[in-house]
Amino acid sequence: MSITVVDSIMGSGKSTWVRNYMNSHPEKRWWYIAVYLNEASVPKEGCPGLNFVEPSDENTTKGKNLISLINKGENIASTHQLFLRINQTPELLEQIREQGYTLVIDEVLNVVTDFGKKNDDIQPQIQAHTFSVDDENHKLTWLNEEYKGKEFLEVKKKARTEDIYYNGEGLISLFKSDIFNAFQDVYVLTYLFAGSDMRMYFDFNKLNYTTRHIVNGELSQTKPDNLTEKNRIKTLINLYDGPRYQIGSNRYNTYHLSKSWYFQQKHFAAQETLFRNTYNYLYNDLHAKSNETMYTVFKQIYDKNPNMIPSYKKSFVECNAIATNMYRDRLHLAYLVNMFKSPETDKFFSQHGVTCNEDEYARSSMLQWIWRSAIRDNRPITLFIPSQRMRNIFISWLNKSD
Repeated sequence: MSITVVDSIMGSGKSTWVRNYMNSHPEKRWWYIAVYLNEASVPKEGCPGLNFVEPSDENTTKGKNLISLINKGENIASTHQLFLRINQTPELLEQIREQGYTLVIDEVLNVVTDFGKKNDDIQPQIQAHTFSVDDENHKLTWLNEEYKGKEFLEVKKKARTEDIYYNGEGLISLFKSDIFNAFQDVYVLTYLFAGSDMRMYFDFNKLNYTTRHIVNGELSQTKPDNLTEKNRIKTLINLYDGPRYQIGSNRYNTYHLSKSWYFQQKHFAAQETLFRNTYNYLYNDLHAKSNETMYTVFKQIYDKNPNMIPSYKKSFVECNAIATNMYRDRLHLAYLVNMFKSPETDKFFSQHGVTCNEDEYARSSMLQWIWRSAIRDNRPITLFIPSQRMRNIFISWLNKSD
């Protein structure tokens, strides 16, 4: 088994390369997974001779139909979500191995989950023998199959298909890595892989991978100088720089607009100013229509106050949005978050010697969100980034080759 990470900038031709590669290897059995079902249809349209089949729930569950397709050796196109729900029985892994499947992953998988549970929640469950934690590797074993409570129901479900660890303060879940070893080859199509949870997951599980890049339509070991492409991108972006970024103290604070900042009452007045300034920028400065606009805050904040930016309630796009074309008509963007990794996830990986670069993670998350917009079609956009940290990260990315 070999893993190849195809790490190249947006628009460099990753999708075109993989379609050409699949078409040129009809002797292989392919399993292509994407974030959304309409995106998973890409190989069906781009590789008509390979007869890709999508799992169906017409007469059974999609999971059972998927297993049937694997048993038949069909070329499969499915979503990340379905792939991550697989119950990795020895029989299924052996069937994948026997059929000789090659896996193509379009964008990184969400293979790491922070359950948000703290010691005050966890310790009583350990004492009640709901689950146990191994003293050496800190891995959780679910014990009480009769558990009916709501608080740990998701943990119980995940324990069937994932490895759950206790880092001393919280619970972290990792998708079982055995399935990757069942494939002949694995290809991950992405950009800025080093900043992703999936990179740390690979490192933790000692899944060796090779990084390649797209150069002139082909895979290359050499990382290309993409500064020319970034200079072209610059011409498409009008990045706001002005007084509407002032939301309180003018002192630079690394954590302004982070998730914890939004939940602290002492910052509520500054948040009101932020939302008011964003509205004035979009409505009064740009005269931006709702259906031409996208903005983001953390989902929990939006759910508490969907009307935080009047006239733009339907312009909200979650900050973790990736790999969707639904918003490619959006011209005016407001990125109202300051991205950091989950502290529990960072702590867990650090305990196991796996490094995390917060700025790389933030850069990758922000670019994924921005590229949901009209810029993916090479159309000009306006961009409002009130977090000075995120703005600096974006400007640095624009001005330097990777």
